[in-house]
Parts: sequence; structure tokens; C-alpha cells
Amino acid sequence: MFILVPTLKPVGSPRMLKNISARPQLHSLWLIASIFCANFSTATADASSELQQLVHQDPKLQITWNDTHTQANYLSGQLSTIQHKSTQQLVAAFIQKNRSLLGLEFASSLVLKQSAVIPNGQLLSYQQMYNGLEVVGGKLVARLQHSQLRTIANQLVTDLNISPLPQVEKTTAIQLATQTLEIANLKPEKIDLVYLNWEETAHLAWRLRFPPQTHPSAQYQVWVDAHSGEVILTENRMSGFAKPQPNFQVELAKAFKPSTLPAFFSLKADLSPLTDSDSETVELVIGEGQGLDGKLRKFKTTRNSEGVYVLRSHQGKHPQLKYATYDFARGNYRLFRDADNVWQDPSAVDAYTKAITTLNLYRRLGSMDAWYADSGFALVDGILSVVHYQEEIGKGVDNAFWSGQAMLYGDGDQFFSPLAGSFDVVAHELTHAVSEATTNLIYCNEPGAINESWSDVMSMLFSLKKGDAHPYLLAETVMKIKNTAGKEGYYALRRMDDPSFRSDEYTYNNYKLETALTGWGQPAHTNEQLRVRRCMAENDMGGVHINSGILNRAAYLISQDLGAEVTTNLYYQALFYLSSTASFKDVRSALKQVAVDLYGADSIAVMSVKQAFNTVGIR
Repeated sequence: MFILVPTLKPVGSPRMLKNISARPQLHSLWLIASIFCANFSTATADASSELQQLVHQDPKLQITWNDTHTQANYLSGQLSTIQHKSTQQLVAAFIQKNRSLLGLEFASSLVLKQSAVIPNGQLLSYQQMYNGLEVVGGKLVARLQHSQLRTIANQLVTDLNISPLPQVEKTTAIQLATQTLEIANLKPEKIDLVYLNWEETAHLAWRLRFPPQTHPSAQYQVWVDAHSGEVILTENRMSGFAKPQPNFQVELAKAFKPSTLPAFFSLKADLSPLTDSDSETVELVIGEGQGLDGKLRKFKTTRNSEGVYVLRSHQGKHPQLKYATYDFARGNYRLFRDADNVWQDPSAVDAYTKAITTLNLYRRLGSMDAWYADSGFALVDGILSVVHYQEEIGKGVDNAFWSGQAMLYGDGDQFFSPLAGSFDVVAHELTHAVSEATTNLIYCNEPGAINESWSDVMSMLFSLKKGDAHPYLLAETVMKIKNTAGKEGYYALRRMDDPSFRSDEYTYNNYKLETALTGWGQPAHTNEQLRVRRCMAENDMGGVHINSGILNRAAYLISQDLGAEVTTNLYYQALFYLSSTASFKDVRSALKQVAVDLYGADSIAVMSVKQAFNTVGIR
């Protein structure tokens, strides 16, 4: 095990923000998971005494409390004064001295899961364990800079006074889960026992993950209370670009309404043989081809041992990534090949080049080693894209999605042209992989809406950086609808500047809570938030594609204040601070803390985050 200390590399400060820190040169570090448990030989002081010591150490200490003011969610300032042999020892010493303030109970321990070098230091991310079991959503992140502890992001779960011994057996949990899903002969591919704090209630739970399903397309994860047998939560882990709305009639003249999501499945078994057969790289060369917009693109390809060009290449460093694009080809996955390196399939050209562009934009934010190894990309050793996907042979699919291992793009049907032609769609789906690896948000209610919003926000911010003509409209370049009722205008699946579409002259687009599941718009304020008792496909898993509009609006407002560069820095780092059960309030707190970390407690960035979230009703 080794520790990497970042080398500082000053850069210019955008938009004249106060107290903008110098950005370090970006590196990467992946640490093998290790456990540290606090030494209980010394009695732990109470929270007030611990806080007094920290304030004495740094009178300018910044602290954010939980709702009950009993646990410090964020601490920032000069949190360490003594040098230690390693950053892990430094963090462990701090936690040992401040267990009460952090709410770390006697039976809890922390497992080091991830280490990342970011623009202002190094992050160490720890998973909470209780009685030896994972605490879902229990997380602590430490930020270090110049070998000093500067920030603690604390999402530890307290009051877990529940026996770790299940009263519901594993076989019974499987029966309860399959009965809930109403799918015959379905068996989980993974089942484990965890603690879950969901909607302010703690559970000992069986977590069951099922293999991918088609018709309907899904990958289900079911949580069963291991004491009562209650089904706590059912997730569909598929992350599609559009929400599923298969059961109502649409009129092309009115508004876009997405059709059924395409099938969700594992690509590992199907794609691995193709990838292996073309693994020998003879020569990296430059090919060219037109995208769906008719523009010529040049890009790296590979000439294999047979003298055939394949749409695959290794690019970049730390890590070097493999990009490959496959043709669905009537149900058989085929790596694109060409005789003269002049590519004739515009969807393939766009899916391939847009994925490379997106990953290069992520590289500028920080090394991807911190999340790549835990993403689905690592399972298949590359950034894989599949174009011309069909659920039924001969019928187009009005969607694109992240399958857990690859991006799949339909050719569109009634409302979309081929979706690989939209940079927004590519960036959105690829960001799902980043979110999955760093935060693994539960795909239901507010955590699921955060997941969807983050993908929208990063596609917006990357579009701003690229200088796109309409960065606040998502998927406008692949929408078939260009005018409605004779009124000219751009139409998009979502609008970041106006999620409810109320600025549109055609009132049918306007968001209404009573028609949230069938309408086009999204809420722009929490007073119109869709709230459901249980997440189901019929209610968009609790409105993950609907309620994301609230967060999207806040991100748009922040980008207007601070510009794309600063806003991107905020959102990229904040993702590491969130836990898998994060709420909208947690997003506000995380972004506010990152603004403090990057630009100072009295900066314009902090004020902008507060104002934006106040505007959308998140206080």
C-alpha cells in the first residue's frame, strides 16, 4: 500500500470567485480495502467536549449539523495538528477523538473503500459496518490537503440497535421477493444481509439482486426486512434516458412521450468473445466517417492481424481505456469492421466518438482510477457502445440506456431519430456509470431522482464547455418534433432552464402534478414534487425522471451564476460526498461544502448554491 501526495499546479480562477484555491495536478490512487476499528481503551468524550477542542484548535471551524443538531454532517477547517505516518492514520486518529460528534457507535467500524485525488487534495472514502455487516448509506469521506485533514463529510447512520441475527431465513426472503415481482422461476444472482435506513426507519435487511429481465425490461433489486419479512423496497436498476410510459395514447402534434424502455440485459457473455477475438492490436491508425449530423469526424481505430480495421482503440493514460462500438445486427452483437477505414455507419461513428469526448471531459476533472475500477466498464474491460438496438426485429427503440456494462442506443421510432446522434444522451448514460461507481444511489424516490439529475446536469455542463448551441435543452438534436401546432421552436426531452416547460407557448407541455406520469414537463419546485408510497415501474420508480427536474433547475441557476467550469468542479466533487440513500437536502449540503472546500466559506459559490436551492424549495 502506498500514499500519493498531489503536486500543486496553479490555474486561473473563473468568474472572479473569492478564495478560489489552486488546483493540483491530477493523479489517481486505488487502495486495497482495509479496515480500521477505533481503539476503545480510551473513553470517548461527549460531543460538546469534542467540539470545544476542535473550535479551540481552529476558531474558524465550519460545521453543518443534521436536522436534530446531534451529529456533525460536515466539518471543515484545520482538523489535524499532528503529523502521522500515513493519511489513513491521520484520519483514524481524528475519528477516534471525535466519535461522539460524528455519531460513530461502539459496534461500528469503517472500511476504506476508495481513494481519489481531486482538484483540491485527496479523498478517502470509508464504508460503515455495524456488527460486521454493511450499513447501506453509511459513509464517511475525509479530504486531505498538504498532508492535513481539512474536511469530513459524515453520512454515518446512528441508532442501529437491531439484532444482526435474522428471523427470516434466506430461502424465505427469496420467496417473498419473487412473489412481489410476480415472475415465475426467478432466482437472485446475489443475496446478502445488510443494515438499511430507509425513510427514517432502520432495518436489518436481505438485499436480493436478480438477473436482467426482458419484457418488461428490468434488473430488479429487492430489499426484505430480515426480522418482519416486510418488502421494504423494490428497485429497477436500469437507467434509461426517458421514463417508461407504455400505457397511454400519444399524438405527434402535441408533445413527446417516450415509449417502452428497451430490454435490459448483461453484455458480458455476449461481448467478451468478440472483444477477445480482436484483442491483438497490430496498429493504431486514424479513420474517418460522417456522423448523423453529416459532419466528417476523424478518430483512432485499430488494424488487426487480418488487416481489417475495427472500431476499437486504446486511448489515454491512468487508466488507458479501451473504446469499442458494436452493431446489434438483428440480435447478434458484432464489432464494427471496415476494409478501408472510411466508416459508413453514422450511428457507430457518433456513439464511438462521443463516448471518447465525454471521457476526455471527465479526465480533466480528475483521474478516473477512483471510479473506473468499480464501474461496469471494468467488468468488460472497456467503454462499450451498442447501436441499432431493437427489442423487436424491424422496430426502432425510442430510448437509450446504461445497461450496467455498456451504453445502448436505439434508432428511434415515433419521436426520436437515432439517439447516438445526441451528445446529451451519450454523456447522460455514461455519467450513470460514474454515479454507480462512486455513490451507487438507490434507484427509487429522491436517491433515484438524484441519480437521474446528475446525469442530466453533467451533460448540460459538458455541453456548455463544448459550446453547444442549446446547452440547456436535452436531446433536442435527435427529437423528430420541431414544431407544434404550427409554432416554430426547439423541442427537447427535458429543459434545464425550465423543467416545467411553462415558458413554452404551447400549454400542453406544462407540468401538472395530477398528470405527472403522462405529461412532458417536470416540477421545478418541491411544492410540485411527485410523492409515492412505493416505487414501481408504473410511477417511474417514485418519479426518478420526473422529480429530477427540481435539482436540474437548481443546477441551471448555479451555472448561470458561476459559469460551467466552477459548476462542473462543484458537481464532480459533491458526488463523492453523497451516500446511496441521499436526499435532496443532502445534495444541497454536499454542494455547499464543496463550495467551501474549493472557494472558501464566504465565496460567491457558497451563496449561489444556497440561493439556487432556496429557489427550488430545498432548504
